[in-house]
Amino acid sequence: MKRPWQIWLWWLLCLAIVLPAMGWLTVKALELDRAEAAARRDAEVARWQADAARELAEQQELVNSALWRMDWTLTPLIAQEAARPYFVYWPFYPSQADRPDSEGKTSGAKGASQPAPVDSTFPSPLLMQPSEYVLLHFQLTPDEHWTSPQTPADSLQPVAMANGVSVDNMRLSEGRLRELSDAVSYAELVERLPDQWLPAFDPQAARLAMNLSINYNGQLLDANSPNQAVEPSTVLPPLQQRTQQPAAPQSNSPQPAEVPQQAAISQTYGNGLVNANDLPQLDASQQPTGVNLDDYLGGYAANAREQA
Repeated sequence: MKRPWQIWLWWLLCLAIVLPAMGWLTVKALELDRAEAAARRDAEVARWQADAARELAEQQELVNSALWRMDWTLTPLIAQEAARPYFVYWPFYPSQADRPDSEGKTSGAKGASQPAPVDSTFPSPLLMQPSEYVLLHFQLTPDEHWTSPQTPADSLQPVAMANGVSVDNMRLSEGRLRELSDAVSYAELVERLPDQWLPAFDPQAARLAMNLSINYNGQLLDANSPNQAVEPSTVLPPLQQRTQQPAAPQSNSPQPAEVPQQAAISQTYGNGLVNANDLPQLDASQQPTGVNLDDYLGGYAANAREQA
């Protein structure tokens, strides 16, 4: 028969062997539990990152699509505005550009405020707010003199209204011009001018820009486009043909009644449609320059892209 101290000795020996093993197993179990929890967190983070990346990619795709649509829509507008000659920035411009004097200046240069008399001028295509995307066309001289083809002088306003310009549109343009003159100075615009000059002036491109008239719905109308039907009565012949055409013989036969739509167009525009052959020819000394839109708009353009 064994003594009690031997039993206790064996029990302590077994306890010394089992306790470390149980402790080691417990530690490993806790480590595995922590590793599993960390793996779940990593999987959750990875899933969240994947969702965020997918949403970012979708948002970027939408932004790129919006920018593409903006470029597709505004490129023709920018090309048309870049091709406009300087003299259309008067409410009424002369039929022939003045020749440069001995100092290389012209009375028809951009920034001049005294165009030719009304009886020898044509209404500018910018007089009637030709585009809903351009709120105001303006020009600024070094002496801080602001002018706009959409704000004719008081003496020219009756002539402008006879060519289809409404009083409300002139008042709205005057308010926009005042707001712009209070917010921008000539020095600020000069600082934003690009170092690179615009390409040489292309008279053919200017004629194309001038041929883009406005129909009675306020939409751009290209007289040279075969896809757009233009009523014959709404397009005037060249100035030379109008002045040299003999008077039609009088006849007692009844004349066909004018279509109401054509009558509205004729009453609205009158002589407002200008033929491209009547445009003055420019020489190399009258090349226009412009402001880079991205450089000028700066943060406004970036904000517009973010909102798009």
